[in-house]
Amino acid sequence: MSEIDERAGDIVRLLACPACGGPHLIVDASSARCPLCSREYRRRGSAWNVSPPGAALAGLESKMAPGRNWRRLLRPGLSLNVNRARLLDMVRVASAEGAVLDLGSGERRLGDRVVNLELDLFPNVDVIGSALALPFIDGGFALVVCQAVMEHVSDPRCVVDEIGRVLQAGGRVYAEIPFMQGYHADPHDYQRFTISGIRTLFANFEEVECGVCVGPASAFGWMLTELAGLIVPTRVGKIGVRFAVGWFAALLKQCDRWLARRPDAHRIAGGLYFLGRKAPTSDAVASTPAA
Repeated sequence: MSEIDERAGDIVRLLACPACGGPHLIVDASSARCPLCSREYRRRGSAWNVSPPGAALAGLESKMAPGRNWRRLLRPGLSLNVNRARLLDMVRVASAEGAVLDLGSGERRLGDRVVNLELDLFPNVDVIGSALALPFIDGGFALVVCQAVMEHVSDPRCVVDEIGRVLQAGGRVYAEIPFMQGYHADPHDYQRFTISGIRTLFANFEEVECGVCVGPASAFGWMLTELAGLIVPTRVGKIGVRFAVGWFAALLKQCDRWLARRPDAHRIAGGLYFLGRKAPTSDAVASTPAA
């Protein structure tokens, strides 16, 4: 069986009802029904729409419209993630052990056996749902990846609880959260975390590693580009200056290959990461204690 076939089988096996928590939905070609509350969920394109009751789609699909590529030329990527290769290795190893969940996947596909969950129907999305009520059974995943999601959710502790619930005993979570980054609402932007804040958020996981994934040069480049846009008053001028400064920042971020490894880089880092392990007991609960 190919990994793509395994992923399709994983999705059917792992889907649960976000309304009542009923596990093992009854699935056919176009719909899935909860055997406990009888709520029905349907496919939307190639993805299962298993959003909580009353939830509306986020309206982010329009960002995937034709023409976005030329806009990226005007403002290239401002951040360099120094953990990219390591993450792909983690996904490859975990995929051999079980299913992997990419929580807030966007358009990407980290691996053929990775289940992609998003708020809306992007390319490569398998399940449309909420991070606050993950539509999966307890203990179903060997690894949960959560990159640049926590700043966009109103209740990050709830999301961490949900990650702990769907992880199998001994499973791992890899999370990245911005620190020194500008406001970017997709569709909302609520908070930033320091390195001690991330450790507190994931306090009930066994820490494997915690550190910098996006370094100070990326953070400086982002701020410099935004500042340049504020200084120039006209719309055409803003486009021009952001183009020039943005490409300078895109080159500057390469310094993070060295700076991100400095001991105090977390003080002004663009983004931080936490790699943790769920306690290897069947009744482990990975919730965060109240402050």
